[in-house]
Amino acid sequence: MFNSKRLTKKQLEELRKEHPETLYPLVGYHYELYNMIREATEEGRKISVKEICQRMPDYYYLNEKECNYSNCPNLYKDIDYLNHAKFRKIICKDNGGFFLATREEALIYEDKLLKEALKSFAEYWTVHKKIEADGQGVIIDADGKVIDEKSRAKRFVESFVDTAVKGAFADIYVPTGEEAMEEPLNVESQE
Repeated sequence: MFNSKRLTKKQLEELRKEHPETLYPLVGYHYELYNMIREATEEGRKISVKEICQRMPDYYYLNEKECNYSNCPNLYKDIDYLNHAKFRKIICKDNGGFFLATREEALIYEDKLLKEALKSFAEYWTVHKKIEADGQGVIIDADGKVIDEKSRAKRFVESFVDTAVKGAFADIYVPTGEEAMEEPLNVESQE
């Protein structure tokens, strides 16, 4: 089994507490990763997930499944972390690998990220509207006909089911009853 020397989320949080002046403290393998990307970019090429995993086997493991994010999720997390850190350069993620962006590439990458964020926001908004609609009365069905006793449509919106799926969102602890009053909600998953 692969045993990574990467810092866990908890260890990174502890490092942040030790160094409050730095929101995203960096350690040796972060610099090594950044330098590999920088060197590949200076050579005029992207560096692939496979190459990084081969050159940094103590930190990254390449899954046999060949598709972007799932072939080495820890690497993608670290790339995001580096983009938030003190480095001034922008690391772009592309199907062909990673590279430091020129101005034009950064603008294209920014547009791509904005489109992804808007798509996520649209999904959020759809769910939010459904939650808000629960229990509201309805007078017209989906075909625009008035709902009466003969209609098969329901008079009230039902956004939820009664049976919970076991294990769904198991990594999110939601306190109930008195616990909810005592402790703030922490929705971050454990690593």
